[in-house]
Amino acid sequence: MYFSFGPYVDAGRWAKAKPAYSAIDYINTTRLGSKNSPLIVNKSGRYFRVRGWAVGKDAEVERIFIIMDKKDYLCEYGFKRKDVAAAYQRSDYLYCGYYAKIPLSDLKPGYYFITLKILLKDKRHPHYPGKKVWIKIQP
Repeated sequence: MYFSFGPYVDAGRWAKAKPAYSAIDYINTTRLGSKNSPLIVNKSGRYFRVRGWAVGKDAEVERIFIIMDKKDYLCEYGFKRKDVAAAYQRSDYLYCGYYAKIPLSDLKPGYYFITLKILLKDKRHPHYPGKKVWIKIQP
């Protein structure tokens, strides 16, 4: 059964379309791999940095947020990523890189998950990629 409450509503996410592709590539200067152990971030600095890329499948990306500890951190978007454009063979994916500085003063020492929230210009719904990055903030 499918209920529609207004334009573009898909509350149950039954449409199953993949509206965006994305990756978190770096935390500070560490390139993320496939291992599941937490990445260690020392609290000695003022910020830690997150870099990656995101593209919309059928619509342009409007904004990207890093979600961490129930807070949204706005990313700067539009950095050049030749590797992504080449991998997907789409020149419109060339400026799909993002970057965020997250203040360490917002976080207590402990374990956290980082994930993305991608807002597309089609305004249908935010996209939450399933991939999460596990980090440990150390004093």
